[in-house]
Amino acid sequence: MKFRHELKYLISYPDAALIKMRLNDLLEKDVHINPEGFYTVRSLYFDDYFNSAYNEKYMGVMSRQKYRIRIVNSRLKVHQGFAATLRQ
Repeated sequence: MKFRHELKYLISYPDAALIKMRLNDLLEKDVHINPEGFYTVRSLYFDDYFNSAYNEKYMGVMSRQKYRIRIVNSRLKVHQGFAATLRQ
């Protein structure tokens, strides 16, 4: 079974500015960003009485269901007429 791992590194402010400047010409900016160049995301996940979603994530189950309400920039993200989306 293969697990997803995120590697995170600390870098200095000057290095971050240099990387941002170099990538600025290569990548498109997200349409949701505010004038400061970022956006906020808040997610609320739901589980059942048996904590099935939590246990499946903990056990590394790759194909699992999760129920979520997501708010982007203080606006509720509506997906196909529903505030909650099902991801598998």
